[in-house]
Amino acid sequence: MRQPAPIQARVVWRWVHGPIVSCLTLFVERSGLRSALVSACRLLLLGSMNRRLVLLPFLLLAAVGCGSSAAESSSPPAGSPPPGSSPPAGQNDDDDDDDDDLDPAGSPPTRPEDVISVYDRMGNACNGGVITRTFAAFTEIDANNLWTAPDSDPAGVGSPKLASGWGNLVAPSKFIFEGLSDDVQTTSPEQAARCSTARDIFTPITRDKRSAFANVLLFAGEHPHLDGFPASGSSIEPVAAPVRLKGYIDVSSGLRNESGGVVTYDDVATQHLPIYVSCERPLRVARELRSVPKTETDGLDLSTCKLDGDEESYTCVFERVEHVADNRCTFVATDVLYRTTDGGRQRLSLGGRLESNGDAAIRYRVTVDRYAFHVDR
Repeated sequence: MRQPAPIQARVVWRWVHGPIVSCLTLFVERSGLRSALVSACRLLLLGSMNRRLVLLPFLLLAAVGCGSSAAESSSPPAGSPPPGSSPPAGQNDDDDDDDDDLDPAGSPPTRPEDVISVYDRMGNACNGGVITRTFAAFTEIDANNLWTAPDSDPAGVGSPKLASGWGNLVAPSKFIFEGLSDDVQTTSPEQAARCSTARDIFTPITRDKRSAFANVLLFAGEHPHLDGFPASGSSIEPVAAPVRLKGYIDVSSGLRNESGGVVTYDDVATQHLPIYVSCERPLRVARELRSVPKTETDGLDLSTCKLDGDEESYTCVFERVEHVADNRCTFVATDVLYRTTDGGRQRLSLGGRLESNGDAAIRYRVTVDRYAFHVDR
């Protein structure tokens, strides 16, 4: 005996409604109509059998559309980047079910204008996260800090002319607990760990009596020098020095000791993470005269010095670097290896902005908004 039509329709509906719902869902997702069609889909799927039969052809058409959308989604559109390439600037290519945010590392910039290009191309593998910090400029020795320049790239805040030539000058700025802001959201433990590593570089925290520091080191680039000792009564004007392409983020820690007003550190650990910098304004180099005991002139070029009347000391020309107000810089770090406080390792790239204020006490607002993570090797 032939089954009644309603039963046949119910059987057909059971057979087709599962695939149709799945395909319709994909079609709606791909076409951007999800929010507009959710209510309609519920009415269609939960309505009476007669309503389902009437609308069945439309659902089948949606399924056909779904198939074409799925086919389109299986191949990248024309002009899209090839699989595995870095996302465009500002976009996040992070799929936290795997290691999609472990981008291949790029080459470091070779010119200041390349810094801007690398920054613009670098994505944000922390879901658009931004961190903001404040660094205070200083140009003298600070007993409450552990900053140093790398042994392979020595520099100081001031220098006389050495026998090997004029020494490198560095303008350091130190992290201070002012104007901290974090806006970083993650969607998996793996992503959270990577993004926390990037954040920790710019957030030194004292743990277990171990003092921690973070410093940004901007080097003075090529600039004019004095060839000899200035004539008596002449003034020595400062000169401009462009910010050198390569600088560093100095991350250091140590066990602090204080005895008789003297501060020392034990078990010091230091990392110098190379950064590449492009600034709108140059640094300033002041030239001044300082007394140097005769016993301490070994290694100096005395052509820029004059023997004092007591013949026990020299007066020598020193260069001293100075920060400048209202400067705006872009920086990137490419494929640097950072050792975390718990002994881990993370290879990453970073990018951001350095902006100095216009006050007498210069502060830098440091904004980090580019992140890429790489497989350690």
